[in-house]
This record gives sequence, C-alpha cells and structure tokens, in this order.
Amino acid sequence: MYSRDHALISLAVGVVGVWALSLPDVVPWWAAIGWALAVGVGIDFDHFLVARLVSGDWSALARVLRNPLLPLTDPSGIFANDDLWAIQRLFSHVVIAGGLVAALWLWDQSFAVFTAVVLYAHLLSDLAWDNYRLEEYQRRHAEYVRRTEQADGATDADGTADTDGRADAGGVVDADVESDGDAPDVTRS
Repeated sequence: MYSRDHALISLAVGVVGVWALSLPDVVPWWAAIGWALAVGVGIDFDHFLVARLVSGDWSALARVLRNPLLPLTDPSGIFANDDLWAIQRLFSHVVIAGGLVAALWLWDQSFAVFTAVVLYAHLLSDLAWDNYRLEEYQRRHAEYVRRTEQADGATDADGTADTDGRADAGGVVDADVESDGDAPDVTRS
C-alpha cells in the first residue's frame, strides 16, 4: 500500500483514537494526530533497510534521494521487483511495532495502545493490499524462481525446474528402486 493511503488511514485512526482514549492528559490532540501520521507512514522507512539487505545496495534509497517526490508521483518505481517481498516487509513491521509499543508502554500505557492501534491499522491495510495483489506476487515469485534456477544452472533444457538432478554438468545419477516400493536410493558419481 502506498504512503498516501497509509496517511489517510493513520489520520482516521488517529482522530478516532484521540476521541476514544484520554490522550490529552498525555499529549495535546494535535500532537497525537501528528504522531499517528508520523508512525503510520514512517514505519515504511524500514523498506529501505530490507531492500538493502536483500539487494546488497542502497539503490532504492538513492532513487528517492535523487527524486524526493517519487513516493508521491510514482511509488511503484522506488523498489526493483526483487528488492522487497511482502513477507519480509510485514515481518519487519511486526518487529518494529512490537518494540516501539513495548517501549511506549513504559512511558504511558494509553499512548502505547494508541500507537499499537495505528500500527495495527497499517499492518491490516498492508495485509489487505497484499491479499488483493496475491496473483501478482505469485507471478513475480515464479519469475524470480525461474531466473534464480537458470542462473544457478538448476533447470533442464526445456527451462523447467530440475527435479531429477540430471541438469548438473558432468554428474551421473544412479537411481535404484528397491523391491519393497521405498523411495529410490540415489547416488551421484
């Protein structure tokens, strides 16, 4: 989901949260709504670290630094297809959200609950968005697997996945099926 959508969701959750919780005792209502926007959109900065860990470079961050309007004008152009996978992004969000809420709990429990609800809305909207785009993710993943297998030489001549071990250069596979019907004993020589 894009930042502008997260901003709208965070704003709505922030307004309801300020109304439902006694936050003015902790922070002014406008600061709480500002916090909701900041944390609801800001948690997505972890995408750059995850992309760095996956790709090995900071190219996604460099694209945004070269064009700061990119997140608003072309959010899909920030990351390359293989830079950031949904499961990695969601895992990172859960780790950050849990740590942040736990730290805020030590300061003020109502503010921690407020933050948890904002982050929950962020995660829920990401999950809904990912579910909506599931077929695209499956297609991207299949393409990624195909490219990876080709690069590793783990495909047969027809381009299908190497399931029998015979695509290995120079390797000879000797398979003997036991008479009792067990799986074959496979040895490489």
